Amino acid sequence: MKDILNVLTVAGGVASVIALCFTCYFLGRRRPASSGGGDNKVLSASTALERFVRAALAKEPCNLDLIGYSVHALLDGLQPVVRRSLEAGKRVRVLMLSPNSAGLLEKSTLEKEEQRIDLAKLRERNRQQIEKTSERLYDLVGQIRYQANLAEVRLEVRLYNQLPVYRGVASSLRDAVFTSYLIDPRRPGRELGHIFITDGAAHSPCRADELNAFMQWFEYLWNHRSRPATIECVVFDLYDTLITVRPEARSDARVEMCRLSGISEQEMEQYWEQTREDSNGGRIASTKDRFMRILEIAGKDAHEEIASQLSAIEHRLLREDIEYCSHAAETLRTLAERGYRLAILTNCSASVISAISGSGITRYAALLRLSFEMGELKPTPTVYQDVVAALASMASRCVFVGDGANDEMEGAREAGLKTVLLGSAGVKRSLADYTIHDLSELPDVLLRME
Repeated sequence: MKDILNVLTVAGGVASVIALCFTCYFLGRRRPASSGGGDNKVLSASTALERFVRAALAKEPCNLDLIGYSVHALLDGLQPVVRRSLEAGKRVRVLMLSPNSAGLLEKSTLEKEEQRIDLAKLRERNRQQIEKTSERLYDLVGQIRYQANLAEVRLEVRLYNQLPVYRGVASSLRDAVFTSYLIDPRRPGRELGHIFITDGAAHSPCRADELNAFMQWFEYLWNHRSRPATIECVVFDLYDTLITVRPEARSDARVEMCRLSGISEQEMEQYWEQTREDSNGGRIASTKDRFMRILEIAGKDAHEEIASQLSAIEHRLLREDIEYCSHAAETLRTLAERGYRLAILTNCSASVISAISGSGITRYAALLRLSFEMGELKPTPTVYQDVVAALASMASRCVFVGDGANDEMEGAREAGLKTVLLGSAGVKRSLADYTIHDLSELPDVLLRME
């Protein structure tokens, strides 16, 4: 089937409309038409869509939900319905399959588009189709806003990240369904393989549970597995944004370090800060070398054995006493499920490797950019640009999230990223596009950036 056979869910409408005024049809790509008489007929997909559009235009304007692979070709047939709904102030939601979704590969495999699928080319083609569809939709919004003199046109476009693929049309009144290609979410990989149109009468050949699954699946994807088409990557600071060291463990480790080195706690803190920039910038190669430098600054004998013991204490602390900040793990999991690509950009020394290992944070963020490896620190704009390039994205489609330390908000904005400040860091709030007090707020903030 061509892309015109995507899924459209029609929701809303006037409550007094009980049923559409057309006969019930059933098409089976694998199921034969009924031989027992009645009104069952075999229609082409284009004819079925035309009948659906005519029936929809005969009703009052209603909210529309579209879902499918790219829905580009679908707009050719449905544009009159979409335009009328938007002009009437109704809501139109559009879901397209994310280029990074596993469902993209399954879709192409099932349709046998290529014997040997080049996934990189497939994703790029889907990305281009999404760009083209989004342009058409937003051009339509501009026309409607001007011609209908509307202050708000209620269009939302998102990409979904899910294995099962749905295509079709339905109303929330359950009075009409047009579908040409379904993969059952209850048994992923099983193609339902039918096209049907129904007026909701008892004669309807489609099962109620199939219709219910279809309607519920759209809402599930929209609410839990989608992201705005305009935002695709989220870049996080690490320390005090995603993870932190338990304060009591840090204090105990400092006491042990001071006893072993003969340096007071105040001096140890002072020398630690004094060596921070060189350590974070990679000019001090290891944690052991950093403690060697601290011993030298303190006028102590720089014994390698003592430096090794101090290094071991620091690495044990970061490996065993790291904890996630409030709702960090849950938020990372949610964003990954919605299809965002996640990255970490942090100013850090070589000891961060133990923190990364201890937290297991790489299960969520596949891309790490660590300052001691790059040789550059935030807020230098080039470090943000490096992350954007590694994500194969654009700065305007990336969001940086951090606690505001090291002037990181200024650097992110200068590099062209949108910014979210975690916490209330005084004057820095004016430098962020959004401010949140807990990471649990982030998924909703990202949706508002559409």
